[in-house]
Amino acid sequence: MKKKRLVLAILLMFTLAFTAFAQGGFAGEMISEDVDGSAFSAGQNAGSSADVNGILFAAGYNVTAGGSGEHALLAGYSVNLSGDYEKDVFAAGNSVNISGNVGRDVFASGNAVTITGNCAGNAYIAANSVVIDGKIGKNLYLSAEEITISNTADISGQLHYNADAKINAPAFVLSDALVTDPTYTQDTDETEKDNGITADGILSDLKGATFGFIGLLLVAYILLWLTPVWNKVDAKYTSAPFSKYAKAFGIGLAVLICVPLASVILMITGVGLRTALLVLFLYAAAITASPVIFGFIIGSLILRRAFRLKPCYYFELALGLAIYKIISLIPVLSLICGIIAVPLGVGAFVLFLEKEKACKITETTAAKDAAATDENAAEQQ
Repeated sequence: MKKKRLVLAILLMFTLAFTAFAQGGFAGEMISEDVDGSAFSAGQNAGSSADVNGILFAAGYNVTAGGSGEHALLAGYSVNLSGDYEKDVFAAGNSVNISGNVGRDVFASGNAVTITGNCAGNAYIAANSVVIDGKIGKNLYLSAEEITISNTADISGQLHYNADAKINAPAFVLSDALVTDPTYTQDTDETEKDNGITADGILSDLKGATFGFIGLLLVAYILLWLTPVWNKVDAKYTSAPFSKYAKAFGIGLAVLICVPLASVILMITGVGLRTALLVLFLYAAAITASPVIFGFIIGSLILRRAFRLKPCYYFELALGLAIYKIISLIPVLSLICGIIAVPLGVGAFVLFLEKEKACKITETTAAKDAAATDENAAEQQ
């Protein structure tokens, strides 16, 4: 299992959560009352001790997920899940501890990840150190430096782990384990290990790129179904001169540099901790969506300008994102593409929000002017 795939899955779900929690509740700190819908919690101590009938999204320094819910999406310095969640759980933090019950899969990433609870599905974990002392209903996928599996752990499926990990596990677990790094073998000398390219390694990269493509495409299609964002991007960029792309790139680059610095200052000074955390997660969502915007621009330019086809957002998104992921398999081109795609996408996202705000202000002003005109007309009569 690749760390990129895990991170992509977590960030994808963060993006979905921003759409979902708009229909539920928002709390600055812990959620203590039941929520009929999805819920968002952010602050020094964030999370929920109640029943959430939807997605729980919590971000903060200390994050606790008690109570119950469907999906849980948790990010913080210390993350603890002790409740019962019917579907998938996504957790990222310095320390992640899952002691509750998860009805489907667990995706966890951090410095130290511990599972002492029950996971009915697969568990995907990327961390420096991993401790498993609970029940895994299906397969366990690990990418870590140190792995500890207790004698009381119950893994119903197969253990997959990277070969260069230091692992301490019962013999009966290791006997059925599968090493997931095909380019590493103990019998291979250092030169071959560093420079060798195997067919399995290529297939593994293609598999990772495929999952990445699917994840980005899901984000794109969800945005297409729920928001008018592609109409706005289409109108602004698909037939735009180079200056508009340069403007979006410059704004995106400034946002990428300034937002983390400003957020850190706010958190250190204690002036706006909640605001800083929310801005950082919007920042993460914008970075996640940036390749999607870049892919849409590339796909639409190719199909409309090169092939003179009529606009079709579904095909344009699929083509553009496929090209983006293929380029990402080539090391040097991947770096260049990322340097262009992320600032361009973030800048376009910021300009879109700015335009939406300007439109709302204009509409409000127009409504006030119309009301004033009607009042004057009534007075004259």
